[in-house]
Amino acid sequence: MVNNIVLIGMPGTGKTTVGHDISDKTGLRYIDTDDLLKARCNSELKDFVAANGTEAFLELQRSVIAEISGNALVIATGGGVVLDETSMEHLRKLGKIVYLSTTFEVLESRLAPDRKLARNNGESFRDVFEKRQPLYRKYSDIIIDCSGKEVCMISEEICEYLGEVSI
Repeated sequence: MVNNIVLIGMPGTGKTTVGHDISDKTGLRYIDTDDLLKARCNSELKDFVAANGTEAFLELQRSVIAEISGNALVIATGGGVVLDETSMEHLRKLGKIVYLSTTFEVLESRLAPDRKLARNNGESFRDVFEKRQPLYRKYSDIIIDCSGKEVCMISEEICEYLGEVSI
């Protein structure tokens, strides 16, 4: 049995939805790092990034993630967490890292055109996608292809692979 499940992937892959589903079905406590970040900076993350920059956001994220501890957790992370090696090392110590993967086209169709991401000026969504793919693969213990799958199927696949309670 795994202590914790850490979900990584691009925005729009379903980390929040899948995380809630796993939590509901297994009794593991759900944590969303973006929610923790919003509470810490007392604003929307896009507003924090606009006012303070990407580097300040990554520092805040590192600090918040370093404070996560415990067992029996499902942790949904922000899509840019893989940009920070320190955060990823801490998450690896906490549990198994699951990369929720899907195609660029699916992600593009799911996200609002004005959605802010932790990215440099001038970077397109495709640039971010292509930059992060190798990092998601590098840090993951398991890759789940979410293409064409219902949430319950993805949750079941994760739990079966990791030896979590069956759902």
